[in-house]
Amino acid sequence: MIRKIGEYEDMGDGTLDERFKKTIDAMKRGVEWIYQGVIKYDNLLGIPDLLKKMSEGSYIPVDIKSGMGMEGDELKTNNKAMSYLKHGESLGIHKGYKCGIRNEWQIIPSIRVSDALFIRRNNIFPRLIENKVGAYTTDTMHRVSMKAGVNQHALIASYYNSLSLAFAEIAGRSHGGGVLELMPNEAEEIFLPYKEEYADLLNRRLNRKKQ
Repeated sequence: MIRKIGEYEDMGDGTLDERFKKTIDAMKRGVEWIYQGVIKYDNLLGIPDLLKKMSEGSYIPVDIKSGMGMEGDELKTNNKAMSYLKHGESLGIHKGYKCGIRNEWQIIPSIRVSDALFIRRNNIFPRLIENKVGAYTTDTMHRVSMKAGVNQHALIASYYNSLSLAFAEIAGRSHGGGVLELMPNEAEEIFLPYKEEYADLLNRRLNRKKQ
């Protein structure tokens, strides 16, 4: 759908606060389409796939299709795909909350490959993982994109220290009611002492695994 809507501005890079400020700025300038914008109200935060400007100047969130699956008439003429969907419906998958609020329950609204992955629900501690295999994510919370000039290996290695993991516990354990779960607001509370030279630590670890 991104290719069909014409001009848009991408708010996907930066911290949540930076993205929020860029989103508000884009709204003030009357940008017609805003992609991956951040909106806040009190302690609530949302990251809609698209924000569309209405004729009176307000904005509404829009559900987008990933462009990685079939839909409409194309889907109906594919017997194997229809059989697969009917099997899913027989299991009641289409009645789940996430599937139930979609126009077509089988279409995932947002699929993206990010530089790294941050696992938000955890048993022992949250993991920041380099996405070397180019895995797709359907949850914006799991996506980590690197700013220009940031050494990816250094950032990931810098995360694994007692200070960062302690802040993850403080921010995430209470939010999850005993389960360690981190949402965007909680993840931003984690202190990360980034050092460029830490990249060598991760590189050496990866090299040992290859041997």
